[in-house]
Amino acid sequence: DTDTFSVSYRGQGYFASNLGIGTTSPASILTINHATNPSIRFEDSGTKVASINAEGSSTNIASFEGKSILFAASSSSAFTERMRIDTSGKVGIGTSSPAKALEVVSNTVAQIQCGMANDSDRASLMHNGSHLFLDTTAGDLVFRGASNAEFMRLDSAKTLRMNGCPSLEATPGSINITGGTAGGRIAIQSTTTSAGTTLAELFAFWGTNKVAGMIALS
Repeated sequence: DTDTFSVSYRGQGYFASNLGIGTTSPASILTINHATNPSIRFEDSGTKVASINAEGSSTNIASFEGKSILFAASSSSAFTERMRIDTSGKVGIGTSSPAKALEVVSNTVAQIQCGMANDSDRASLMHNGSHLFLDTTAGDLVFRGASNAEFMRLDSAKTLRMNGCPSLEATPGSINITGGTAGGRIAIQSTTTSAGTTLAELFAFWGTNKVAGMIALS
C-alpha cells in the first residue's frame, strides 16, 4: 500500500493528497474552512506577527508588532524585495524606507505610467535625477480642477491654452487665453501679495472681426 499520511518523530508531516482543515473535501493542496473567520495565524515565540483571513466581505493580510509587509520577486531563489507597505501605511517601490504615501525609486529612471486598458497610449511621470518630466505618447497635457473643469492645456502643436480657450493662434510657443466677455489677461507685478501699484497688465479681447487690447501700468 502507498502511504497517504505520515508523521515522523521530528514532528514532520507528509500528505500524499489534499489537506483539509474544517472540511472533509479539500479542493486544493490546503483548504481551510470556517463558518465565520477562516484564517492562518503566524507567531514568533508565541507572539502573533502576521495573519491572513477572510472575514465578512473582505480578505485581510495583516502584519503586527512593527513589521512591514514585503513583496518579493526574483529570477533566482534569492529573496529580492520589490515593494513594501510600512507600519505607517506608506508604500515603497524600489525603496525600503518610503518618505511619502507612495515613493517610487529606480537605479535607472523612476516613473509612474498609466493608461486605458483598451488603448496602447500612455502617460508617465518621471524624474531622471535632475529634472521632473510629465509625458504623454499621444494627445495634449490637460490640467483640470474641481468638477473636471479644464484650467490649462499644452497641446500637441506646442501652444498653451488657458481656461478652455480654443486654438486662436496655432504657432508653436503661442499662449491662448480666454476670460469670456472680460477678455484674456496676463498680469505681472513685483510683489507676491495681492495686486499692488506696480502691476503691469496685458489685456485683449475679440470683437466682431477685430481685436482690441492694451498694455497698462497701474
